[in-house]
Amino acid sequence: MGEDGERSFAGQFSSVLNVSPKNILDAYKKVVMGRFLPEVVDYLGSDADFSTAPVAVGIQEMIEVSFSGVAYTVDPVGGFKEGLVISAIEGLGEKLVSGKSSGEHYVLNRNFPFPPLSSHITPKSTGYTLPTGERPLDLTDRGLKRGSSMLNVKNLRAIAEVSMLCEKAFGTPRDIEWALDKKGNLVILQNRRLSIQSIEAPPISCLEEILERFPLLIDGAGHTAQSGVASGRVVHVQPEDEPDNFPVGAIATAHYAHPKLSQVLRRAGGIITDVGSSTGHLATIAREYRVPAIFGADKASTILKEGMEVTLDADERKVYEGIVKELVEVESRRHWEYLEEPEIKTLRRILSYVAPLYLIDPASSNFNPEHCKTIHDIIHFCHEKAVEALINQFSSRENISKERLYELDVSIPIKIKIVDIGGGVNTQEDTGVVDRDQIQSRPFLALLKCLLREDAWDREAVPFDLGDLFSSMMRPMSALTNPPEYAGENLAIIAENYMNLSLLLGYHFNVIDSFVCGDPDNNHVYFRFAGGFAQEAKRKKRAELIKWILDALGFKADLKGDLVIGKLKGMDDRRILYVLEHVGELIAFTRQLDVRMVDEESVEKFFKHFFDMCGTPP
Repeated sequence: MGEDGERSFAGQFSSVLNVSPKNILDAYKKVVMGRFLPEVVDYLGSDADFSTAPVAVGIQEMIEVSFSGVAYTVDPVGGFKEGLVISAIEGLGEKLVSGKSSGEHYVLNRNFPFPPLSSHITPKSTGYTLPTGERPLDLTDRGLKRGSSMLNVKNLRAIAEVSMLCEKAFGTPRDIEWALDKKGNLVILQNRRLSIQSIEAPPISCLEEILERFPLLIDGAGHTAQSGVASGRVVHVQPEDEPDNFPVGAIATAHYAHPKLSQVLRRAGGIITDVGSSTGHLATIAREYRVPAIFGADKASTILKEGMEVTLDADERKVYEGIVKELVEVESRRHWEYLEEPEIKTLRRILSYVAPLYLIDPASSNFNPEHCKTIHDIIHFCHEKAVEALINQFSSRENISKERLYELDVSIPIKIKIVDIGGGVNTQEDTGVVDRDQIQSRPFLALLKCLLREDAWDREAVPFDLGDLFSSMMRPMSALTNPPEYAGENLAIIAENYMNLSLLLGYHFNVIDSFVCGDPDNNHVYFRFAGGFAQEAKRKKRAELIKWILDALGFKADLKGDLVIGKLKGMDDRRILYVLEHVGELIAFTRQLDVRMVDEESVEKFFKHFFDMCGTPP
């Protein structure tokens, strides 16, 4: 009880190795008895009473290892400047941790790709065979001689990467016991907080002098979403990138603060984006993972080149060229000391009931109050239901019967009824008909700009087959999403800064809800699509295409069958209106596209065709 808390208890208790299943109980008793050894009682001191410091026994599967050892994410004496320390020994690490053998010693840079700084390697004869079957003078794939080091560069990098992930997850330097099994798999055996020697930080005046030596790339741009300092290589990321390929500790740089980048934050040292808000979804995740983050820094992805080494100071909203070790160490030590405060430990325990989000998928059958485990779950549930109520607020004739209805006069074959709820239409006439020039709603005008383009509407006969025909006959209109009473009367509820548009075009149904008010934190676009004429497989491909396009436009898009739901937040007016123009093109472009989705390559082909026609994403 209390191990790795105020005291580490490192090496104080008994361990029994290579225990067969039939001897587990005997081994358990030996470990429990170890609690009463004289040296343990002396170590416990005033806590020697078993009632205040009981012992538990951990049982782990034995691993057949080639190498094992210890990794310190920070040198416990030298601090950051000495880097990440790895010790290794052949076979089990018992001799290493007990002090009977010093093994081999490596020091690596803490930043990806963790280049070696120094090493102490035990001498070996040319005929010596390592547990992996290799010999010191064997040739590597690159034609170089391997050398006598126990661990190769790949092993060292894997240990460093996992060690830094552990430090990131727990928020303090780590003392890690590791092993490489016979297949080369890395296994973490133990992960405890590393106690480091207190080293006096340089005074603020000296730190200012040090900072003057580093060019300032970004100064005061954007908004701080999570405080802190991080350094590393710049890596440009896209929402569709594979998160596991992101280098641990690198500085993620993106155009949008897209929610899909949340998995990257598990590995990133810091993040900076051109567009984004400190109140968006990604900002919430950055705070949860304690990743220094600056959002809305305008041209950050242009200024910060791929591979460039930088230091990001999120508190000051500055980015320096190069690794400012002194700044990183000062801020990290301040952070580590802060986490050790008793009040912070209590708050972090409370936070486990506040911050984690378990209720993720609004389409899931478990998305209900009964499955809310945290306050974050409750807020997310209420938010989604509020948005749902907003989107469907005019789904009944009762809600619009008292409002003035207009009909939009346009050249393409589409009829749209309009309800003006405040500044959406400018007309003094009583004809009941308005044209595009009389529309004042900013989001509606942006959508109409490309929705009404003649060349966006494909009017050629579509190549459907009997399967498509029978599929459409078997699907009642109500199955398309239960369209409201005004189905068939495309309806736009508009105001100067607001639009709620419901479109029933043939066999598919769109809802677009948007608010554009000058504040990126409150700007949003909600897009919903469902339905189609063709067979199920083709409809799903068309829905997949729509999701791809929405993702490219910066939406957080979800797909379920032929239903697509996209949500976009945190953009300034200019960008969000530009996205709405593309959404107008998307509605027209995909109207009859389901029957053309004839093979697996169709999605990629039409995705490219859409942006060839409409231009690249904003």
